Amino acid sequence: MPLISLDNFRREKRISPTDKKANGRVIQEAKEMAKSLLRKKKGFVWNATNITSQMRSQLVELFTSYGAKVAIVYIEVPYQTVMQQNAKRKEMVPGNVIEHLIDKLEVPAAWEAHEVKYFVR
Repeated sequence: MPLISLDNFRREKRISPTDKKANGRVIQEAKEMAKSLLRKKKGFVWNATNITSQMRSQLVELFTSYGAKVAIVYIEVPYQTVMQQNAKRKEMVPGNVIEHLIDKLEVPAAWEAHEVKYFVR
């Protein structure tokens, strides 16, 4: 299944996750790729950290406007695991950014998509 990954787009284009203007272009490019697949009725995985219901709802609305069935997969690991995995990343996320994301996190509600799967360790 095709994978649309904002991190991959950033890596390919050498864009920092903190560059807001360039990230806007990354998101638009990713959405265009999704629309192309949606028009062809092809499934795909959208791989991105969408921490708020507002962020998720914009994508769910886009995908369902093309008649797609949407599943959200929520994965949660212990804080220590997050920090250890981040330390091993080639492009580490600054600790203060991770803390900000954790503070803003809204766990997906069961009604946000056709299916919501929870994997919590």
